[in-house]
Amino acid sequence: TCALPISTGGGKSIIPVLICNRLIASNVDRICWVAPRRSLAIAGTRTMAANGIELMHGQNDIRPARGTKGYACTYDLIAANPELHAHEFETARYALVLDEFHHIACPRPGQSLDGYVWYRSIEPLVERAAFVVLMTGTMERGDKNPMAFIDYGSHGLPDRKETKETRHFSYPRTQALADGNIVPVEFHHLDSAGTYIDQNGMRCDYSTLKIEDQSCSRDALFTA
Repeated sequence: TCALPISTGGGKSIIPVLICNRLIASNVDRICWVAPRRSLAIAGTRTMAANGIELMHGQNDIRPARGTKGYACTYDLIAANPELHAHEFETARYALVLDEFHHIACPRPGQSLDGYVWYRSIEPLVERAAFVVLMTGTMERGDKNPMAFIDYGSHGLPDRKETKETRHFSYPRTQALADGNIVPVEFHHLDSAGTYIDQNGMRCDYSTLKIEDQSCSRDALFTA
């Protein structure tokens, strides 16, 4: 397993290309690139195609790779038919790339698996894969639940300790900025007046979005 927290825009999409160029034939036969959204899965197939590697945009059909170097799909697609993909991973040595894997929460010790659909669907693939790559732009979930397939220390943070089977590599935003691979983000504060309908069907008017001046500003922003 290789965990790669890489800043957004830092070049995560080239990692599966490197896997294909360096590991296919010697260590793996095919690659499965899984992303949280269909647009990211399609972008994955295009990135591979631009580097001369054909991946299928996966569907829940028998033989999703269809004679190519593998397939790209979404977590939802696998969750819709996990048995099919688990069986596919038994037909070849797969490299499993989990893009933005922080979207996959896992239960805390002693907690039920109910509700953790993506985790239950992806775990059999992790167990069967010859090589697993965990890619993300953040090592923390907004809901503070633990991310799947990584260890946590006693302090409650991801454990970066390396083992014989696991390696951690990082490419933080500060380094990406220094290398010129991403550009600084500029934040501009905007204000407006407007009208919205609240959850009770009532019309609400506001003159500013400054929270300290308007009690309904938060509701207005979430409605937008």
